[in-house]
This record gives sequence, C-alpha cells and structure tokens, in this order.
Amino acid sequence: MNTLRILLSMLACCVAPSIVQAQWHPLLSLPFYQTSVVYASGDSIWTGNGSSRLMRSTDGGQVWSPSHSGLPEGLILLAFYGDQGDMLLGTDKGLYRSTNGGDSWAIVPDSALGQIPIRHILKYGPYYYVASDAGLARSGSGGLGWSKIVGGGLPTKFSAQTIGGYQQQLFVGMRTGGVYRSNDSGATWQRADTGIDLAIVTALGIGSDFALAATDDLSHYVYRSTDTGRIWTPIESNMPSGVLYLSQFDVMNGSVVLVSTNNGMVLSLDGGATWKARNEGLPAGRAKGIRVCPDLS
Repeated sequence: MNTLRILLSMLACCVAPSIVQAQWHPLLSLPFYQTSVVYASGDSIWTGNGSSRLMRSTDGGQVWSPSHSGLPEGLILLAFYGDQGDMLLGTDKGLYRSTNGGDSWAIVPDSALGQIPIRHILKYGPYYYVASDAGLARSGSGGLGWSKIVGGGLPTKFSAQTIGGYQQQLFVGMRTGGVYRSNDSGATWQRADTGIDLAIVTALGIGSDFALAATDDLSHYVYRSTDTGRIWTPIESNMPSGVLYLSQFDVMNGSVVLVSTNNGMVLSLDGGATWKARNEGLPAGRAKGIRVCPDLS
C-alpha cells in the first residue's frame, strides 16, 4: 500500500489510503457537509465550507477545531496553500496569510493583489504565485510582499484562473481564454493553446511529458498536450461515462493523475492517455478539491 492519504472535498471530506486501490472513507466528524477547499501538511488537515468557516484537524481527521480567527464573516474560500508554518488562503476578497499554522489569519495588504478574488495559489521553485481576477502576481518572501507579473508576452489586461508547473515549465490558464507558458519563472511568456477553443481554462495538470487543461466548454471540457503545450487535443471521449466537467488535477511522480469531476474521482496512470473511475465508497455527486499528501496515520 502506498504511504499516502488522498483527501477529497465534496459532500463530505473523504480520505483514501492509496492511489490505485482507492477505497474512500468519509470524515464524519466535520461540523458541515459541503466543503470547498482541502489541504494537508504533516499531521494536520484543513478544510473549508466556502463561507469563512475553516476547520483544522491534527489527528488525521478524527477531531476538528476552528481555524478561522481573523477571517471576516462572509468570505468565500477559493484556494489554499501551506509551507510549514506559513499558510496562504485565497478568498473572494483578497489573500490572507497565517504565520502560526492557521491559528490566526490577516489579510495581505499588498497593492499588487488588492481585495479581489484569488483563485489559485502555487509554490513553484523559490516563488509563490497567485492567479486572480487582476492577473498574476509573484512573491519571493514567503507570501508577504508581492509583485504583479506584467508584460513579457502576456496580454495587457487579463484575468487568471489557474497555474501549473513542472520542472522548468510554468503554465497559466486564463479566465479570459487561452493558456500561456513560461520557461523562466514568469519573466517571459508564450501563447501555448493551439487547439483549445476560447473557453475559460479552469484547471491545469502538468507532468513530466504532458499537460492537461480543463475548460468550461461542455463540448470539449478537457485537453491534453504532449509537446509542452504547443498543440492540444480534446480527450473527453477517453473519460468514464457520466463525466461532464473537471474541477482539479493532482499530478504525482510525473505521470500519475487524479482528477476531481462532477461524477466523483478519475485516475490515470499514463499521463492522461487513459482514465478509470475511482469512486469506491464515495457518495454520488461532484468532487471539488483534492490533495495527495504523506501518510497521516
């Protein structure tokens, strides 16, 4: 059995012990059912219900306690990332940061970000990146100070939805349509979306020799590229029956991909060429956030 725990947010936060033989088990002690973000680091798990209510467990999901001190009421939780004690939380009204493992939170008062929706957070190399409705920003100081990424081949004005990276390749998917790629940590960018219809790119999964992109176009909702994003091919016909759109990718070991969908979880062992449903033990419904992490037991 792989020494992993796979955390999934949907009608309840669920956990599975391995990649290939995923038998899901609900974390029934949560005080709410609908979860929108999920994250794990070390022995701790965080999950939020989309309205400022963030909960933390330090025992693998058996007991939960509030972790939202400093978060105003009514925030919509959109993205989460942690690195030891420093944690970042993207909301519909800006970026929040915790320096004490989630005990308390404060908004990041940076003009490069503003109080706008922060839709994705990525740690890539020495930098943090955020995708927001105002574009892209980067931090080299643990998320405290930010600089907006402009020029270098990017549109003058754009809204970013998601970011993905592997080795030297950094990708951004646009809410305004299209995908861009950078080989130098975001200093310069090239358009990389030939074959993708002009739809919102909702999620990216980047591996060793492939890239995956989900869109909001129900006709072609998932694409695959094997040439670092130069040409993309629709692959929705390879998905299991009942899958109509994708929420989030998690790429492991360069080629193993888990993706949350409107119809549970789907797994690929070959970089997205073929897919199988992995829903044993899951309730029917949409899966949202997913996090693969070291063994929590």
